[in-house]
Amino acid sequence: MIHKNCHFNMYIKRTGSGVLYKKLILSNECVSDIRKVYVSTLGYPKIYDNESFPQLNKHAISIMRSKKVDIEVFKELCNEDIYDNKDTHMLIYLFSTIESYNDFITSLLFDGNLVFTDKVSKVISEDISRKWRLSDIADKLCLSEIAIRKKLEAESSSFNKILTDLRMKAAMDMLVEKHESINIVSSAVGFSSTSYFIKIFKDFFGVTPKQMILFLKKNVYYK
Repeated sequence: MIHKNCHFNMYIKRTGSGVLYKKLILSNECVSDIRKVYVSTLGYPKIYDNESFPQLNKHAISIMRSKKVDIEVFKELCNEDIYDNKDTHMLIYLFSTIESYNDFITSLLFDGNLVFTDKVSKVISEDISRKWRLSDIADKLCLSEIAIRKKLEAESSSFNKILTDLRMKAAMDMLVEKHESINIVSSAVGFSSTSYFIKIFKDFFGVTPKQMILFLKKNVYYK
């Protein structure tokens, strides 16, 4: 379980055939619903902040020790097209298998707090192909550009960082999940120049899109 706004490097080694990995991304709506359950049934406080819990950054990743039935539950969740209440309870069940459970719950409740970065991310994500400018975000949120910069700086973030993160994650998803061509991906995530997209992709991931595609074909798709 990887927590919100966590950045890390990971190495995956294939040991057999089949799908290399599966992922399940929890939306803000999903986290909010789970948070409500913990607050109402277990008596956890509604609001967490950095001053109260400065240790949160130490718990960026939580480990699950899963049984076969847990893996089947996870697979079912990955195959769901529409999120509903059943999924909430299935997730809560999976979370109960996490080591350092109390630390995980603390982090989850903290992750449920909507920060300004999330608001900017939501606006951009609604049309990732758009060539966004800070002035566009200012118009959408009815704030000045200066106010947006200051709010993001207070969260150790910036407009360019958020935009690049979202574009690169969307690009990777299109390459991995949809097998789209580099030109299509470049345009779909808001780049006018494919060569510039390739440069930013390499700066972000350490490899070019072509190198990534070759790796995926060798290690993921055709095993």
